[in-house]
Amino acid sequence: MTQEELQQQEAERRADDMTELLALPAGRRVLFELFARTGAFDDSFTGNSGSFYKDGRKSVGLELFHEVMALDPERFTQMWKEAEEAERVAAAKLNDED
Repeated sequence: MTQEELQQQEAERRADDMTELLALPAGRRVLFELFARTGAFDDSFTGNSGSFYKDGRKSVGLELFHEVMALDPERFTQMWKEAEEAERVAAAKLNDED
């Protein structure tokens, strides 16, 4: 097998793995948490050298985001809606405790 064939095989395996992950509610929750932890959709400018650190984290999150969008953009939309709903439910529970 050539190096090119091995790389193609690895890319296909990665796409299959990501597709399976996106099909599971738990997988979508984990991925969404990774987007949040990396600050993928946040402004990374701090006004000091901390921006470099935040930019590095953000680039990892954006790389994952682009991978998801290339495979199944509808799953990202679903993931976002599920995260919003989970946040709404959590906020309602907090208000009920008050």
